[in-house]
Amino acid sequence: IGLPLDFIKALGVRVHVRVCERVCECVRERVRERVRERQRVRERQRVRERQHVRVRVRVAAIEEQKGRKPIPGPTVGDRGGKAAPQG
Repeated sequence: IGLPLDFIKALGVRVHVRVCERVCECVRERVRERVRERQRVRERQRVRERQHVRVRVRVAAIEEQKGRKPIPGPTVGDRGGKAAPQG
């Protein structure tokens, strides 16, 4: 809302409070949007990481069956401190 502050103050405290509430509403909306966006991004990253780990585990299992040294990185033994669903 493009109004100079001294002009609002001249109009009185009541108007000033109302304008502030309006501004707060706008800002709150924007913040909410940003938070939602961040959550979405984080969820996507988590899903991608889980799939990546799954692929790694499968590859490591195949390598072990062939009798080779498994590739380094997170495998069944180390899932980043979080127990992922097995199978």
